[in-house]
Amino acid sequence: MVLFLALFDVEGWADKQNEHVIIDDPVSSLDDHNIFITASSIFDLIGNHFENRKMIITTHHMGLFTILQDWFSKGEKASKFKNNDKEKTPRYKLCILECKEEVAKLTNTKKGVMLYI
Repeated sequence: MVLFLALFDVEGWADKQNEHVIIDDPVSSLDDHNIFITASSIFDLIGNHFENRKMIITTHHMGLFTILQDWFSKGEKASKFKNNDKEKTPRYKLCILECKEEVAKLTNTKKGVMLYI
């Protein structure tokens, strides 16, 4: 993750990756403190680039998911990510991949409660 963040700030490299950024399971094998620090780094990265790039983050870690969900939906900077009246597509979407009866689908998390202890 550190290498990725460093490359993202290198002039010229990030310009070539101008449409989509995918971060796959960035907190694997981290302790809780470093998961929080990584969540903060990801949130800042998204905050700086979400208007110009599509960003996809996948994780198996419910703690990371819950932290980001909370910051996007009700954190002090959450209003930055809310749709304005002219936009029809959401600026962000938080989903859980569920598999029922061998069918996988993305489920919106707004109907549920996410807790991390």
